[in-house]
Amino acid sequence: RIAANPEPGTGVPRMLRVLIADDHEIVRHGVRDLIAGHQGWEVCAEAGDGETAYELAMTTRPHVAILDVSLPRLNGLALARRLRQDLPSTGVLMFTMHDDQETIGAAIAAGVRGYVLKAEGDEQLDAAITALGGRRPFFSPSITEFLMDAAVSEKARSCLKTFTPRELEVAQLIAEGH
Repeated sequence: RIAANPEPGTGVPRMLRVLIADDHEIVRHGVRDLIAGHQGWEVCAEAGDGETAYELAMTTRPHVAILDVSLPRLNGLALARRLRQDLPSTGVLMFTMHDDQETIGAAIAAGVRGYVLKAEGDEQLDAAITALGGRRPFFSPSITEFLMDAAVSEKARSCLKTFTPRELEVAQLIAEGH
C-alpha cells in the first residue's frame, strides 16, 4: 500500500498519516477501522467539528484529510479551503452523503483532490485514500460521471465558489442560529 514520507533513496513512502473529520462518531470509527487494516497507514487525528479538525491538522500535518461537508463550527468546504491554503501538501478528500451540483462544485472550487459518497462503501474510500496518499486525485464513479456531464454542459458552476471563506463561515453560523 501507498504511504507517505519516502524511504530515503527509494521513493517508497513509510507511513501514510490520515486525519478524519466527521460529526458522527460511528463514521469516524468505521473509517478508523478501514485505515487500521492497512499496513503503513495510521490515523494521526480525529475530530467531530471543523475548527478542531483544522487545529489538529496544523499540529499533525496529515498527508490525507478525510472531511464530511456537514461539520459543525467550520463546515467541510470552508475547512477544505483553509487546508489547501495552509497545508497545500495535504490531500483533501470529501467523504459525504452530499451528491448535489452545488456541493460538488463548491468542493472542487475549494481545492479537494477527492470526493467519495458514503453510500459507495469501503472499496471507493480505500481507493481514494490510496490515490491521495500517492498525490493523485480520486473521484468515485458517480462523481466522475457528474464532473464529465458538468464539463460538457458547463451548468455546474456554483455560486458558493464565489464566496470567501469568511462568508461561508458567517453563513454557517447564521444557519446554526448564531
